[in-house]
Order: sequence, then C-alpha cells, then structure tokens
Amino acid sequence: MTSLHSPIWHVIESFYGLFAPDPPPRMRDPSKPMQVICVGLPRSGTESLQKALLTLGYDYTYHGWDMLNESPHRMNSWVALARRKFFKPTAEPITSADFDALLGHAVAVTDAAANCFSAELIAAYPDAKVILNTRQDIDAWHASVMSNIVAVNEDWFKWLLW
Repeated sequence: MTSLHSPIWHVIESFYGLFAPDPPPRMRDPSKPMQVICVGLPRSGTESLQKALLTLGYDYTYHGWDMLNESPHRMNSWVALARRKFFKPTAEPITSADFDALLGHAVAVTDAAANCFSAELIAAYPDAKVILNTRQDIDAWHASVMSNIVAVNEDWFKWLLW
C-alpha cells in the first residue's frame, strides 16, 4: 500500500489544491454536539452503521465516503490533519476545533474519518459515545479490504474510472 509520502499522493494533493481549494471551515452548532464516534475499520459494516444511526435520528452521520464525495470537498484539510498526526508528532494536539472545521455539521462519524483519528476524536469529544464495530471473520475482512480498497488504490485505471 502506498504511503502519504508516495508520488501518487503528492499528485493527488496538488491536483485538489490547484483545482479545488477547500471551502471555509464548518462551524459546529452548539445544540448539535458530536454524539457518536464509530471507530471500526472500513469494510466492517461502517456504511450499514451509518444508515442505522441516521434511522435512529442522528441527523448527520459522516462516513469515510464523504471525504471523497462531499461537495465542496475538504480533502486538503483532511490530508493536512493526517500529515499533522502521522508525520509531525510534536505538533500541537488535534482539537475539537480542528475536527469541527471538517465535521461541524455531523453528530456522528464512522469509517475512515473515525478510525484514522480515533484517539484524537475521543479526546476532542469526551462526552460522545464510542462504538467499535468489527467483523467476526478476520480472513473475510482482509479479503474484502484487499479487493475493495487496496486494489483500487494500486490501480491507476480504477482511479480514472472512479
């Protein structure tokens, strides 16, 4: 799997930054705090969990797909947050203000946004409930990740089709 320092990621970051800069940060409505953080890995029922939370009344549940599909996108900000976490460990801690700039409209979060930043989200929103969704069969989970996530990330043609 490619790292955030690979040429493909630098090309993607440059493309997004050049042609689609991030919009202004979101603001959290104080009456809608972050309530649920679902820290399970992708391919462990995160999309089904998102739908269940929406059905239960969590009026916006941010899913990892939102990172790629929301309009206007905020990919540059997500990448900056990831770089800050993984490559600048001496940087200031990631706070609720940082997350609110990206998730301010959401009362719940699941998939990549949650599992990549689970410790930081839990620290930023100490009153939120935490759900760890898993798959019982780790081999089936691994096969699903390899065919649905890794294969796409390693194939330029699939990126172009997407």
